[in-house]
Parts: sequence; C-alpha cells; structure tokens
Amino acid sequence: MLISFTQQAKEEPKRKKITLLPFADMHTGGTTALHPNKRKIHGKYERLEDIGGWNYINRPNFQLDSKQLAIWHHFEKCLDWARELRKDSQLVIVQDGDAVEGNHHNTPQLVTIDEAEMMHTHRELMEYTQERLDYGRGDSMYYVFGTDSHTRNFENMVAMDLNAYQYPDGKYCSSFLELHLNGVKIWIYHQGGVAGDYPTRGEALTRQLKKIWYKCEIEGIVPPDIVLTAHTHDAVYSTYTQNWKTMHGIILPSWQEKTRYALDKLPLSINKIGLQAIQISENGEILPIKEPMLMTSPLADIVRIGC
Repeated sequence: MLISFTQQAKEEPKRKKITLLPFADMHTGGTTALHPNKRKIHGKYERLEDIGGWNYINRPNFQLDSKQLAIWHHFEKCLDWARELRKDSQLVIVQDGDAVEGNHHNTPQLVTIDEAEMMHTHRELMEYTQERLDYGRGDSMYYVFGTDSHTRNFENMVAMDLNAYQYPDGKYCSSFLELHLNGVKIWIYHQGGVAGDYPTRGEALTRQLKKIWYKCEIEGIVPPDIVLTAHTHDAVYSTYTQNWKTMHGIILPSWQEKTRYALDKLPLSINKIGLQAIQISENGEILPIKEPMLMTSPLADIVRIGC
C-alpha cells in the first residue's frame, strides 16, 4: 500500500508558482491610449518609423504622437519587468474590460473609426505581449467584458482570435470571472469599486469588500481571497479582514491618458497608467502584493499662467 501511494503521489502534477498579470482599460483604437509602435513584418518586429507607420485603410502611415509614444515606452518597461517576474512560474493573463475603444458618442479621438481594425490592432498588441512574456505551454489568457458603449461584442471576437479561454457557455469573454489559482479564489469584473477622494481615499473600496464579505456570508458562499476591478482608470489596493480571513481588493490601472470627455468631467484627477502583478506560491500563499509599475503622468493638460 505504501508503494502504491508513493507511485500515485509521483504521478500527481506538481503545482508551480503563478504570476497573474491583469491588464485593464487598454482602449486600443483611441488616440490617447496605448498603441503598438512595432509591427511584425515577414516574421520580424519593426518599428513604425522604419516601415512608414501603421496602415489603416482610411488613415495610412499612422504614427504615434508624443503621449502615445510615452505610454508605449512605459508598456515596454512593464513587459521587461513582468518577463523577469514570471520566470519559473505559470503565467495567467487577464484582460479586464474595455480592450478596445470602439466608435462611440461621435468622438473624434479615434485612430480609426473602423472597429474591425481596432480589434485587429489589439490582437497584434496582445500577440506581441505574449511573445515578450514567453507565453507558452501551461500559460493561459482570459477576457472579461468591459462597458457596452465601448466594446459591445468586440472583446469576445478578439479573445476568440487569440485562442483565449473559452467559457462553458461557448463564449470567449464573460462579464464575471472566478479563478481558482493554487487554491486562491479570485473574482474579476470590470465595473466595481471606486477609490474615493482624499482624505478618505481607499475607504470606499474597503466598504465594497465588506459588502462582498457579508453578501457571501448571507448566501452561503465562500468569499473570494482577491477582488479585481477596473473602469475608473485608477490604482488602489485595500483589504478587509474578518474572522481571521483577509480579502484583498485592487482597482487596476489603465492604459489610456485622459480623453477630452474625461478632462471636462474630472480635470484634477490623473489617470493611472501601468501594470499590476500578483503572485501566488505553489502552496497557495498570496505573496506580498507590491505597488503596480505606474507611469509618471503629470497634469500636462493644465495650463499654468503667471509665476
């Protein structure tokens, strides 16, 4: 019996450390959002300035402006950081909503009005991301729906093109994702908590975690260990502890600078641009959650007059 048990134990798959990279609010196709500055030509990535730009049907030779170029350079730094972080671990990539900008509200701040071209650009962006992160066997990718006005059904189509996870209902994108990674329960959805304003910043997210805790208790559900949301283009981490269990809540940073609409509505707030990473050990321990790698983003659109 002891020999049989030992053989069975050897055959069980060994758990690996997991690196979770949740991207959010990429808004591919917007003029203030992340756009690739490289494109694969005959199997090799070339800079746009070396190949005459990104050729959209109705906007040939598109080149990034200074803000988009700054976001791209920060994206490259994040990929360098994440590539080192994910070594010797299983990689899980999540796209938490608003992957593309969409043609919405008659906005002129679009690289192209053709939403199919936006999807194609986003697909190439994520294929580049996969290559840079050594994405391969044992790794996985999940897509979560964003706001309908931006994305409608485009995220489902681009997720299918990228061979992302197919949900049990046949779709490749869902409004709610529950992951179990080495025993850690994670809830991911697009619109959720808010950070709140100073001096109470973070308290609103803590209250949201508390609501989730008591909702789970009432409905007889095991509460999640981590809750990830996006949508507000902010970056906040908070916790709620009850009965010796701690829930971690994170509002994920975006990959888009302020649009004209956002500047008019929230002129003093600053979009947080960057990447959050979460690591889970082989035995299911949530490793210390560090600050996301954020881009320095001053209030560049505020005009200062006088001395």
